Formats: sequence, structure tokens, C-alpha cells
Amino acid sequence: HSYIVYGPLSAGATTVIYEGAPDYPAFDRWWRLVEKYRVNIFYTSPTAIRALIK
Repeated sequence: HSYIVYGPLSAGATTVIYEGAPDYPAFDRWWRLVEKYRVNIFYTSPTAIRALIK
């Protein structure tokens, strides 16, 4: 994961790190954070995407 974390930082990007369940306290938690912090690249694991689809 070091390239995922340190690569963008070394290029001058800002990183938003979220720890917790993607659907708690509300199902749209991640999307509200994306809007709030104006995220334009969203990286996550396939497992997390599958959890959101269910």
C-alpha cells in the first residue's frame, strides 16, 4: 500500500483517508465525504465496492 499512500503525497496531492464501515452511519457516507472534500480520484478495494453493491 505504500505506493497508494505515498505516491500521491509525493506528487503534491491531498489524501483523504477514511477508516470505518462504508455504510455506517448512513449508506451514502462515502459519497457525502467525496462531495464534502471535492474528491476527484477515488481509490478503494474491490471488496469495499462489492459491499456497497449489496
